[in-house]
Amino acid sequence: MAYEVHIRLVGSEMCIVDRFGATAGVREAIIACYAAMEISLAVAGSPRRAADTPEELLNRAVGSGVIRTPAARRLTALFREARFSPHELADAQRQAARAALADISRDLSGAS
Repeated sequence: MAYEVHIRLVGSEMCIVDRFGATAGVREAIIACYAAMEISLAVAGSPRRAADTPEELLNRAVGSGVIRTPAARRLTALFREARFSPHELADAQRQAARAALADISRDLSGAS
């Protein structure tokens, strides 16, 4: 399954636009939120290495102090489930991913 996701960083706000528009499925929306986090971590100084697993990227970003909020761990867990599990995902998981991404954005921008 291929996902085509376009992400723009506008100031400190992340705008996520995927090819599905407003009809994006829960799985696609969670993956888009994770992709936005990954790009944000790279911009903040913790880029993903080619062979990194999601957990390796997260552990390096936390270990280096780039990210401090537990929201990154929550979003990584949601991503892993969305990317690798075949079962249906609930809209509450999409909302949790969006909320985690907003927390991550605040953390990276230094806002509380």
